[in-house]
Amino acid sequence: MYTIKTKRNSGYYSGTGCVLFFISAFCILGCSSAASHGALNGLKIACYIIIPSIFPFTVCSVFFQKSGGLLWVSGKLNKITKAIFNLSGTEFSVILLSLLGGYPIGAKITDELYRTNVIDKSTSKRLLSFSVNPSPAFIISVVGGSVLNSVSAGVMLFISNLTACFILSRLFTLKPKKKTVQICMPISSHVSVSDAFVESVRSAAEITINICAFVVLFASVAEILKLALSGSLLYSALCPLLEISFGITEIGKIGIPAHAYSFLLCFGGISTICQVKQAAVNIKPTFKFIIFHRLLHGITATIISFVLFKIFPKSSEVLSNVNEVKLANYPLFLPSVMLIIFSVLFLSFVANPKGKKLIDI
Repeated sequence: MYTIKTKRNSGYYSGTGCVLFFISAFCILGCSSAASHGALNGLKIACYIIIPSIFPFTVCSVFFQKSGGLLWVSGKLNKITKAIFNLSGTEFSVILLSLLGGYPIGAKITDELYRTNVIDKSTSKRLLSFSVNPSPAFIISVVGGSVLNSVSAGVMLFISNLTACFILSRLFTLKPKKKTVQICMPISSHVSVSDAFVESVRSAAEITINICAFVVLFASVAEILKLALSGSLLYSALCPLLEISFGITEIGKIGIPAHAYSFLLCFGGISTICQVKQAAVNIKPTFKFIIFHRLLHGITATIISFVLFKIFPKSSEVLSNVNEVKLANYPLFLPSVMLIIFSVLFLSFVANPKGKKLIDI
């Protein structure tokens, strides 16, 4: 006769879950109007900002990885990136995609590379520590052009994030790494271009829906918080820590200096942390791991932007006038140009001669 033993859940976690459930239910039922209004605002952000700017690039990025283009480019860049950045071509390509595509892109590509055994667990976690970045379209167009009313200020913030990203990548590669492994991958082992495209659209749709879901949820939470705090400055301070897309305009009401936006953009808020956690489902990073590296990235970028704004003070003369972002007027020129460029690149990447690829990891 066999005895079946079952694990009992920790009383702490069970109790915490019950408390959070009743608090959430009370807030939603007691502030149903605010919760609905916040969810509607989140849907507007999803329609006007997230889907138009993130979905097309996400399709291209996932297609880049699934069609074998990422590995092909990585092999070509490997010697150069190792000499300059002490990074393999694969790692450099993931960083580049994360810098261009926005927060969850780098995490998703890293997770896919780990799932397909292209990189190991330690390399994937190291990549996650610095491959979560806001997109240049959001930094320059929204934060710089719309919020701070200065495109040059947005460029400074983007340079700060870019520099911090490569400083951290260099820092986390100082430890001696395992001997480089060479993997021969026949082109025939990859899926066909048509299958890669269909799978890329499906995967990109899943990523975009997940992002929108978190945005809508935290927009609803923010609206309830706004009602509870009666629109005080505390709400404006907490809002970007919940969700950066709409919180970045609220924090402007406090009148923070330009370099402080670097920290908020790199940290990304609880919503972004949840998005990264979900995108890296196979790597399974802890919340502590993600939060620590988001804080480290934010502090590093803030120091760099502080120095840049001291060197170029003219970029900060308009920071006292903070504008409300008009969602309907959100500029989509930059994402559109990037989509066209990457589409051309992808077509050239998949049209490779027959043979084998030699990839360094």
